[in-house]
Amino acid sequence: MRNRFFQFSAGLTAFYLIHLVGCTENPFTENKISLNNRQISGSVELANAGSPEDVFVWLDGFDFQTKTDKDGRFKLILPPKAAQANSNGITGAFNLYFYVSNFKIESLEIQLERGEVIYPADVFNREGEFHRPILLSQLLNVNTIMFPDTIVVGQEGLMRVSMLFETTQSDTVRALFPSKVGTRLFPIIFQNIETNEVQIFESTIVGIPPLTNSDTLKVTSNRPVETSRIIRANASDFDPGMYRVIPFITVLQDGVPQPMLRRIGPAISQLGPGYLELPFFRQGGGFEVIAPIGLGDEN
Repeated sequence: MRNRFFQFSAGLTAFYLIHLVGCTENPFTENKISLNNRQISGSVELANAGSPEDVFVWLDGFDFQTKTDKDGRFKLILPPKAAQANSNGITGAFNLYFYVSNFKIESLEIQLERGEVIYPADVFNREGEFHRPILLSQLLNVNTIMFPDTIVVGQEGLMRVSMLFETTQSDTVRALFPSKVGTRLFPIIFQNIETNEVQIFESTIVGIPPLTNSDTLKVTSNRPVETSRIIRANASDFDPGMYRVIPFITVLQDGVPQPMLRRIGPAISQLGPGYLELPFFRQGGGFEVIAPIGLGDEN
């Protein structure tokens, strides 16, 4: 079920659209708050997940965006009237979106009158903050395990990446999980956590492939998908440090505005560093590369 905390009926919206400027007395009835404000703030929570940091928040019409902090809080401040498309300030309804790739996108309708936010008292407090947090439900949980989880520089051998895809949704969740990108077969992304440097390696499927004649992964609540890959990479390919293994996967869902995706980053659908700009909450996948014992010792 889609979680939506705030819905504005047409009648209620019309009731709230009262001019904010030129009034010397409070024009609002007791269930409205009169604020000459351009601020929208609140918090986001993620169902079945950890920290709600880096949820992408985007206001349509203005193409304004921000990200949530480690506590899930966000704040958007609209430009002054003179800096808006209409020098007297914009009037109308605009959608405020909350997006993480593997969570169900949510949106709220925000009403503006002459460049300022209309604050219904049942939705906002007096500081222009939503009373209740926005809750995003998880579409797909991705859990990755790297074996071995510690390797030594110069050590040769195979690395195994196991990936488990699960969902609690009643409907089937679909995601693009390409078997080939360019000339690379079953590509896997490796990211240095400390430097953010990205390396891409080909892999080989272990056992029976989870996909049949398709690059579309299909996951249901009673049918999770598990797959393992073997990567032929030497530890000499890595500098010492902490790394993360990242499957190249794109969750498919309706209602995601293309202008918002372009705002996130021009290369989020491409295999490379730009993909990591896509908001996505994963589990596991960490491993460490260490220097050989005695390396760098003078004796």
